[in-house]
Amino acid sequence: MFLLIKNFGILKNINLELKKVTVITGLNDTGKSSIVKLFFSLIKADNLAERKLEDYVKERKAKIIEQLKGLITQKDVKLVNLVDKQRNLNFLKQFFKNDKAILELLRELELFLDKKKALNERRNRKFYRILTYNFGINLSPFIKKDFVMELLSNRGEKLYSVFLEKDKFQIVDYLPTNGSRKIKPIRDVTYIETPLLMNIAEFLKEIREKSYRTETPFPFVFQDLARKILNKDRFLTSDVYKILEEISKTINGKFLMENGLYFERNSKKINVVGVASGIKAFGILIRLIQTKAIQNGRDFLIIDEPEVHLHPEWQIKYVEILIELIKVLNFNVIVSTHSPYIVQAFAKLGKDNHLENEINFYLIDDGKSFLMNEKLNEIFRILGEPLWKVMV
Repeated sequence: MFLLIKNFGILKNINLELKKVTVITGLNDTGKSSIVKLFFSLIKADNLAERKLEDYVKERKAKIIEQLKGLITQKDVKLVNLVDKQRNLNFLKQFFKNDKAILELLRELELFLDKKKALNERRNRKFYRILTYNFGINLSPFIKKDFVMELLSNRGEKLYSVFLEKDKFQIVDYLPTNGSRKIKPIRDVTYIETPLLMNIAEFLKEIREKSYRTETPFPFVFQDLARKILNKDRFLTSDVYKILEEISKTINGKFLMENGLYFERNSKKINVVGVASGIKAFGILIRLIQTKAIQNGRDFLIIDEPEVHLHPEWQIKYVEILIELIKVLNFNVIVSTHSPYIVQAFAKLGKDNHLENEINFYLIDDGKSFLMNEKLNEIFRILGEPLWKVMV
């Protein structure tokens, strides 16, 4: 699968082949996080647009009709009946061709009378909303008129295109179908931005459940991850349990969901707020596996700078655990990192586990992507240069 991005923020020309493991590295503020957030937002928007679509269409139509009736009543009360019956909309558009507000509502109503158009419109709105949650309410510093994002199959066939049309995001899919059902290459995507999310996961869940409105929205990646790690445990196979036991030995404890999320060590329960950040990094992996948030080859797990809270020894162990999970569950991983330990661990352990052909290493520099599989020493030079500058 290939991910292409042009002209978003500081990104100029990104071309990534997403393999079983894709490692993205580079200096700070080169757009690494923007790449994975765009990918995450596209897949989430496509998935969420289909959920309860009929209820959404019904609700939107009712709201539009109510607004139209209020405006048309002021003009010609006899025409209100046409809106109620959703008939002769072309006549109404011609009749009110000089009334911008009514005309826009009539066009929107027409859109929601067509299921396919309604799905596309909802997907476009979801994409914009998720982006604003992940990048901030004001997207103007990031969006450029010639922005394009495409997701291609392994054979180079288009799966999705995203572009701007009249200053609005438009998503077009080219997915194959089975009858009336679209065959999606990706089931779900999960994004780990920070293990500290564990500290506020239950708070975020409460906000979601009680529909609290906040002036500044929480990043959607936080909301999605909080929901997943707080889900109920699912049945797991013995080979997955063995990997979880290995993680428990590493962190000398285990995570439990019993009237809340806890870390247990020596039969004592500890609130996650009081648990070391490095342990939380492994804890999020544990919860995602226990709840089956990631489970097969159509799932993607994005991990942003996993090294931040991990000693080099645990960075290597983290990669080791990921590779063991990939071998068993076959999901896909995208890792953004500044750590030479993470890069080398994927290179060495990938080869040891016969995955060397399933791992790509990319350097992001000056808004462009560079495949570095044969140039890992250059990555190590870039990542290690600051250390050499301060060596005595």
